[in-house]
Amino acid sequence: MNYGLGTLQRLDLKWNFFKFRLKRFFEKQSKIDLDKYVQDVVVIHLKKRKDRYKQMKREASRIKLKVGNLWERIRLKDGIDVVGKTIEKTKSFNPYYSFKSHYEVDPHPNWKDYENIEIRCSDPEAGCTMSHISVWEDIVKKKTPHTLILEDDFFLDIGFQKKFSKVLSEVPKDFDLFYLSTLPTHYGFTWDPHSENVIEIHNGVWWLSGYILSLKGAKKLVNNFPVLGPGDMWINHQFKDMKVYSTISNIIGQRPDTTSDNVYSFEKVFRYW
Repeated sequence: MNYGLGTLQRLDLKWNFFKFRLKRFFEKQSKIDLDKYVQDVVVIHLKKRKDRYKQMKREASRIKLKVGNLWERIRLKDGIDVVGKTIEKTKSFNPYYSFKSHYEVDPHPNWKDYENIEIRCSDPEAGCTMSHISVWEDIVKKKTPHTLILEDDFFLDIGFQKKFSKVLSEVPKDFDLFYLSTLPTHYGFTWDPHSENVIEIHNGVWWLSGYILSLKGAKKLVNNFPVLGPGDMWINHQFKDMKVYSTISNIIGQRPDTTSDNVYSFEKVFRYW
């Protein structure tokens, strides 16, 4: 969530990302037995973003499986483009939410007086959330044991194959949700140590850019519908009934060298300050 970044900060991110990619270019690839850990790989992708399609295909081709490569295993899930559409409340999603829901995830000391303000999701937030909802519903319908879910601006860390196998060997087998990519909130992030590379999450993380969802985890989410507001915020409120873990360091990231369509609805509350 790179909101509020100045021009120099964005340029610095892009420069560092370029150096990262250059270093990764010379990395020796190791193979991974993906079927050992997940049974489906889904990438949420808007068809109109052809630039991301090319980047995504190139990124996925870096993972060498015992048979083929990750790109051959990926199932593209058409992202829901809501531009120009009116999004109303459904059984699974309500675009309106109280700022209190955001405050409980990231309780900034200056936000306490504004928690009762009602906010409506931005169109990009609504489309992204509805896309994730459709994946969760697919998991339940198809009874898929474990699914790796990515957004189309993902990139893989150096040594991803080894790190992926390592953290999956450490996380409890009965997890509901396992984040491979998160952004901790400033004030609400609470966790407990679990192992060398894995922590247990209780509250306070953003992003749904890279995570593994189990079938029982998907059932818990679907049973708690409707989603109120942005999905990465709402899901924090389900943690109390879920077994949620995360890598200590992200092994999947969001590309800083691609434009984002997102607009953060919570920033609307700032007009009241």
